[in-house]
Amino acid sequence: MTIKEKFVCKSCSKVFDNEHDLHKHDSRYFREKLFRAINVNTYVYNTLLSNNNSIDNRLDILFNYINNLLCSDSFETVDKFIDIVKVDKLELTLIIGILTITLAAKYKLHNREAFVNKVYEYLEATEPDKERRINLLKGLK
Repeated sequence: MTIKEKFVCKSCSKVFDNEHDLHKHDSRYFREKLFRAINVNTYVYNTLLSNNNSIDNRLDILFNYINNLLCSDSFETVDKFIDIVKVDKLELTLIIGILTITLAAKYKLHNREAFVNKVYEYLEATEPDKERRINLLKGLK
């Protein structure tokens, strides 16, 4: 009796008879997951922009969303979220919230440094008090 090798998807544990089917599945699974992540990012971002919720509720949404992604090692999704944020459209409290919640993972987030620079440039253009600018970003770079 010959034992036939099986191939298992590491993402969802689905079993395949051949490697070709596994690779087709993996690439489709990844694309679908990425597409869902982009849509969820857009939804969360639009929720943050909306004034339908209090700033406290929007901070809770932000922190819960990003924290769940970081705890599941979904750094690419967080990077994509950071990339869609327009600092001139979002309230400063939420911008500081993004910097705060992503600080611990800053070395794993490729877009975070560019985001920090955008925030700094935005603050230079909108906040005349240099000391306040420095204090707002203190410890968040």
